Amino acid sequence: GSAMLPHVTSSIKRLGRQAWRRPLTTTELARLLKIANKGSTTLKNFYKGAGYAIVALLQSPHFIYRPEPGKVESAGVSYTSFELASRLSFFLWNGPPDAELLAAAEKDTLRDDTKLAAEVDRLLSHSNAKRGVRAFFAQWLHLSELDDLTKDPNAFKHYSAELGAMAREETLRTVEYIVFETDADLRELFTGTTTFVNRRLAAIYNIKAPVEEGFGKLELPADGLRRGFFGQVAFLAANAHPVSTSAVLRGVYLREVILCQPVPPPPSELNTAIPQIDANAKTMRQRLLAHMANPACAGCHKFTDIPGLGFEKFDGIGRFRTHELGEPIDDSGDVDGDEFTDFRGLVEGIANSERLPKCFVEKMYAYASGRRIGKGEYGEISRITDSFNDDGRNVLKLMRRIATSKAFRTA
Repeated sequence: GSAMLPHVTSSIKRLGRQAWRRPLTTTELARLLKIANKGSTTLKNFYKGAGYAIVALLQSPHFIYRPEPGKVESAGVSYTSFELASRLSFFLWNGPPDAELLAAAEKDTLRDDTKLAAEVDRLLSHSNAKRGVRAFFAQWLHLSELDDLTKDPNAFKHYSAELGAMAREETLRTVEYIVFETDADLRELFTGTTTFVNRRLAAIYNIKAPVEEGFGKLELPADGLRRGFFGQVAFLAANAHPVSTSAVLRGVYLREVILCQPVPPPPSELNTAIPQIDANAKTMRQRLLAHMANPACAGCHKFTDIPGLGFEKFDGIGRFRTHELGEPIDDSGDVDGDEFTDFRGLVEGIANSERLPKCFVEKMYAYASGRRIGKGEYGEISRITDSFNDDGRNVLKLMRRIATSKAFRTA
């Protein structure tokens, strides 16, 4: 066993540095070697003993969590180079630092502005940055909810258990195209006509599939109504009921997720049920307007449903329609006084509102820092938002700006 000890020591050191994203201290290394030794003696098998040390490494809070106590300095608390390496790689790559980033942390170069900027550029130009961008957009747009997408197959013949996963992939491929291939303005996500679909999604959009197998690039018809993320199954089907649409769910999502405007919960004693379909109220609009006749309901419902009705020409799975139960659908409305005549007008308005970039920066800043935004951080967020607008709302430039900001480096 003792002849193998240097080999074990170097293996545990190397593995520990990768798993804990920093070098092990002498005490930590000694403790792990003791575990390996005891395991080998007890089991009379050197390799099984070493396995116990690996188990200890992977059960440790240093592996499972990302401790960030920082280092107290005259100007406040700054993250150490190793903490910063983890913050950078989990933000930009959604994964642990690679050997090169850990080597930069070891030399303590990440606390130098120029070297940090160069390292951020390297991370963003690496293929792992796609993984990082996908992770952020999936979280921002609540795409994990598509795992549980269920629709009544009698109401929607295009539904299948895999539809949610397909819809999420469509959105994430669109995001990758906008961020990496065209370097476009964030507004393209809402107004763009390029998407990526497989045969089932193409059938829902009533367009010929671009490829037989898997996903292919598709240009939506210029004269059609469908545009951007709000025209995708990922949004339309997730924010609807199993048998019908929901202007309420779609309106709440628009307000809270895209515009950062919280919607208060309804008063507890209120009957929140929307009136049933009857001769006087067939369409979703007619039923919601009847519901809004109650002053207790009107406040919130005007805030969410009047914009939400702009999505009504797409049914609960995302298929286009012009009529509901024989009645023509009116998809006009307004968002905070800005009127729109149809879905296209609604998405143009959202894409051009100043709330969108402001909300997007807040969500990305909170995601990057891994905590709720503190009161003192809004000045910095406001500066970053101004730069984001000046940069033509370019997502990669925003990620770079956040990763190199003073706020990202100080606790």
